[in-house]
Amino acid sequence: MSILENEGEQGGSDNPDHLGTIICAGGVAEAWKDNLLDKLAKEELEIETVEALFKKIQDEFGEMTEEDKKVEQLRTIEQGGRTCNKYIQEFKKIARGSGY
Repeated sequence: MSILENEGEQGGSDNPDHLGTIICAGGVAEAWKDNLLDKLAKEELEIETVEALFKKIQDEFGEMTEEDKKVEQLRTIEQGGRTCNKYIQEFKKIARGSGY
């Protein structure tokens, strides 16, 4: 599941009525998202901030496992100003705990 904050005239963080777009790839997360959006539309539920939405997601699906955290680190790691060797060492260190 991903949450993308839309930018532009009607989106973005300046609009308190707009949290962003929730993208799910089917399964339990998709059903949860549909239910959540239905409750929001009927005003049975109020989520005013992205932080509140993240808390709701965490409450529903739990903490990320260490393996999940490592996979996320692998997806977002950047070389930056490091040498190739330092970057590769960091990548391998993260990969060891990722299940890959």
